[in-house]
Amino acid sequence: MCFRPANLVLTKTCPDCGEMSDATVAQCPKCGRDMINVEPDMPDPNAPGVPGAAVFDPSDIGKPPSAPKAPGAPSSPTPPKAPGAPR
Repeated sequence: MCFRPANLVLTKTCPDCGEMSDATVAQCPKCGRDMINVEPDMPDPNAPGVPGAAVFDPSDIGKPPSAPKAPGAPSSPTPPKAPGAPR
């Protein structure tokens, strides 16, 4: 099965001027450099639609964040130590 998200946008960054443009451009719109052999930029690994990224649930919009967990029970106190030798 092939997975290609519909909302994933690939870009290319011009090595000469740094202009970011669509990955399908053949020429940099800012400086005119040939962009045919420039590799597309890697997408953000946490961007929506990238395999393995967190899944965004639109029904969560407007809901308050989940409450923090309750603290654990305190541990038992340690017994007092014996007094030391007089100095």
